[in-house]
Amino acid sequence: MNISAHISAMHAASYNFGVSAHNIANLSTEDFKAQEVTLIEGIYGAPRPVVEQSERSMDIVTEMTRQQRFNL
Repeated sequence: MNISAHISAMHAASYNFGVSAHNIANLSTEDFKAQEVTLIEGIYGAPRPVVEQSERSMDIVTEMTRQQRFNL
C-alpha cells in the first residue's frame, strides 16, 4: 500500500463520519432512512466509499458506534 492508498483510507473514514453525522442531524425528520457507506476496493487497493440509502430507520446507538469507530 503506497501513501496515496493511506490518504484514501483517511478520506474514506472521514466520509463515513460525515454520513453518520448527516444521519444524526436528521434524527427527528419524519420517515428519514439512514444512509450507509460501503467501502469498495479502488485504485491500488485503496478503499473508496460508496453511499447507499438504507432500509433501516435511523438508530442513534448504531450511529454513535460508527462515529467511535471512524473517530479521526
